[in-house]
Amino acid sequence: MPPLYSQAEDLLARILVAQGWTILARNFRAVGLEIDIIAHKHQCLLGVEVKYRKGYDGNLSQLENLCPLAKRQRIKKGIILYQSRTLVEAGELRGDLAIVTRHNSKVRIFYHADITRDLSIIRSPMK
Repeated sequence: MPPLYSQAEDLLARILVAQGWTILARNFRAVGLEIDIIAHKHQCLLGVEVKYRKGYDGNLSQLENLCPLAKRQRIKKGIILYQSRTLVEAGELRGDLAIVTRHNSKVRIFYHADITRDLSIIRSPMK
C-alpha cells in the first residue's frame, strides 16, 4: 500500500480530473522547487501543493505553518517555469493548497484556492 501522502495526492488528482481539469504533471521538479500536481482547464494553469495532516480543522490561520510564504513563492515560480518550458496557453496562473486529513476511516479535504494570488513575482518572458 502506498504511503498516506501518496494516496492523498492520488485522491486529489482524481477529484481534479472529475472536475474537468487535465493533469499535466505530477511532482514537477526544478532547481529548488517541487509542485505536487500541475493541471490545466479553461486557460488556467494550476499548481497544487498537497499536504497530508492529522488533526487539521480547516483553519486558514494555520496557512503560514502549512505553506510558508517562501513555499508559496516557489509554487508560483514553478508554475511560471512550467508554462515557459511547455508553452501551455494560460491566461491565469494559480497556486492552490489541498490539505487531506483522516480521522478514523473518514477522509476530508480542505481546499484553499489561489494561495499565490497576492505574490508579486515578475513573469519571465517566454523563450
